[in-house]
Amino acid sequence: MRHELLSDVHHQHAFRLRDGSELKNLYELAENLGNMSQEEYQHHVNPDGNDFHNWVLHIVKDEELAKVLSEVRTRKDMAEMVKIRIAGLESFQTVAPKKITRVKDEGHPLHHHRYSKDMVKEHAILSWGKDKDVKYAMLEFTIGFIVGITGAMMLVRALV
Repeated sequence: MRHELLSDVHHQHAFRLRDGSELKNLYELAENLGNMSQEEYQHHVNPDGNDFHNWVLHIVKDEELAKVLSEVRTRKDMAEMVKIRIAGLESFQTVAPKKITRVKDEGHPLHHHRYSKDMVKEHAILSWGKDKDVKYAMLEFTIGFIVGITGAMMLVRALV
């Protein structure tokens, strides 16, 4: 399943370029920024404002990318920042499995668990309260997972 920030916006909220073409998602924004004329770019990003920033902030609702776009001035850099954000969002959604699956071996002193996004979200709410973003919980979960795997690998090496 695709991250919601990568989904198409409603057709009434599509970003309209001067040539009449419409951008409905971040993929199309990245592609068009890469191919856009400098004249078209300067029409949308100038001392009076940054239309791409406004669209990403108010329509796409990606505050993090919008902040970056407000600081970037060249078309090439803006296209690159959008591509980086897309890659981050695509990898974010694969951190944990979708279904809650718990495997518990009662006969073994170590109980093995696999966690879902819902469980990580629940952890975030319990740990930080509802106002904290789930992405930080996912990051904490990922770091904990990596540290655990690294420790297990070191233990195996020591035993071998």
